[in-house]
Amino acid sequence: MGIFDCKATIFMKSVIVIVVVIVSLMHCSASFLGNSILKTSRHSCGVPFVSKTQLMMDNSLNHLSENITSDCEMDVLAKDGPEKEVRKCHTSTVCMVPPDSAKLVWERLSRARRQLLDPGYYRWPPHANLLYPFIQYSLKGNKLDEDLFLECTEKLANVTANMRPFTVALEELGTFGGQKRGVLWMYPKSYYEDNYNEGDDSNRINDAEPLIELQGRLQDAFPNCSDQRKVAGKYNPHMTLTHCVNLEEAERKKSEIEAWWEPLTFTCTEIYLLRRSGDGGQFEITAKIKLGTSEVESFVPPLPFENMPNTEEEWVHKERMELKKRRNRRGRRGGTRRKANSCEAVPEESRNEEGETKELRDVTKNT
Repeated sequence: MGIFDCKATIFMKSVIVIVVVIVSLMHCSASFLGNSILKTSRHSCGVPFVSKTQLMMDNSLNHLSENITSDCEMDVLAKDGPEKEVRKCHTSTVCMVPPDSAKLVWERLSRARRQLLDPGYYRWPPHANLLYPFIQYSLKGNKLDEDLFLECTEKLANVTANMRPFTVALEELGTFGGQKRGVLWMYPKSYYEDNYNEGDDSNRINDAEPLIELQGRLQDAFPNCSDQRKVAGKYNPHMTLTHCVNLEEAERKKSEIEAWWEPLTFTCTEIYLLRRSGDGGQFEITAKIKLGTSEVESFVPPLPFENMPNTEEEWVHKERMELKKRRNRRGRRGGTRRKANSCEAVPEESRNEEGETKELRDVTKNT
């Protein structure tokens, strides 16, 4: 019996050792699985299938799997980009502006805007909006959200890197509006010098103009900034010269400018990220994004344009206040009023008004 007792004892000890080894192996497997899931979630937010039996091997692993879900959602939100999770603001825009070196272009456009008593003469440089309203990358106290600002400029540069500089011709005027509102604008016709045939408008009909193509690519990068295509479902490039009481007044002022306007051209080599501060603020440069490269030049604090006025003259302030009154009276933006500096996804120059068409009129019908 002693021999059998000894063998039984040895057997039991062996069983215990085997059980301990199996449990240890199971624990190691659970830890490895947990680390694998964690690494996968950090890099791709892809959580592999884990059976209930595996998860029950360790309570800490179960707790880890619950945390992975929330971390993954946070990563996804961040990777979806700023256009999905931050607000758009009317104090921020991506636009084309004639370079400061194009002195004659600035001089002629400024002359026209002064003659037309443009309410935006101090606030806005001569421009064609590409993405407006744009991402609110400013914080309180005029500080930048540096991470968001960097993400925006990197996305913009990824687009411009694949676009080469092009020529912009300012030859034709256009109008749009109705009985309660009128806008007079300049059509910035764009083309590449090496494939331009004078008098051939097929590029514009086929949306092949570089400026139109550029806007489309930018909108693809920021799909929630689609306000510039809400009119007639397409982008109509225009540089606003002034706002009028109605379309009839805009047409009359159009004739006044056409009487002396001579065609001008400039080369677009970069686009601008602009912002303004306060209701009486001026749009200034926070970044220049070069065409044909991924080069970005940032400015903190923002840089004013050389050819813009330093102060808002009395007549400009008066016209701006009159325009604000008219907009408030007609219940702009579908009957709602927008406070100064408010952030919302509504285009500045494509509002709906009761009983009035909102399509930008083709310049060929206005010349």
